Amino acid sequence: VVKGGKQDRVLAQDMILPPKSGKVDISVFCVEKNRWSYNDSKSFNKYFSVSSNSIRKTVIQEQDQSAVWEEVGKTVKKNKTETNTGTYTSLINSKEYNEQLDEYSAFFMNAFKSIPNCIGFVGVSGDEIIGCDIFATADLFSKQKETILKGYITEAVINGEEVKIKYSEVEKYMKELLTDQEEKQDNVINEKGGQYKHKNKKIHITTF
Repeated sequence: VVKGGKQDRVLAQDMILPPKSGKVDISVFCVEKNRWSYNDSKSFNKYFSVSSNSIRKTVIQEQDQSAVWEEVGKTVKKNKTETNTGTYTSLINSKEYNEQLDEYSAFFMNAFKSIPNCIGFVGVSGDEIIGCDIFATADLFSKQKETILKGYITEAVINGEEVKIKYSEVEKYMKELLTDQEEKQDNVINEKGGQYKHKNKKIHITTF
């Protein structure tokens, strides 16, 4: 999520920018329904973590602005951070949310230290799988894991339940996702979420 401009927005796609690529358009969705004017800056000058998994899912699968606004509304209402402009970034004003975000983040970032070659993870809550993010390399994942993780944490803070799902269900989910048949895998990924390819190489897979 980027702040500024005439409204806060969420980036709607992955992208690799080669050296000297110049200016490139990128698709976005608004996460601040009731503002269309400049505040302190005409540019997007602040980066606000990453959106919750429910908003990410809406952006990736539905690609519908009204649906994105609906999810933003649910998120800020549950955290009691509604503002006149309805911006998602009002979460920063919730002391309780930020305390839980920091606690979750510290726990999982410390856990990742023991898995140096990790390329992704599956997030679960209650008896459901809430998402999965996998990158092409451990280096790519290492650079993105903290911001990606915050999307899952936000989901846990807002809608989380005590984990009840069996490991066998997670294993089944991953076996289907990681099938070695290229066409079948693409179909499974696109049905459950989305993927970013660069020169026909899978760079980032996101499923829900």
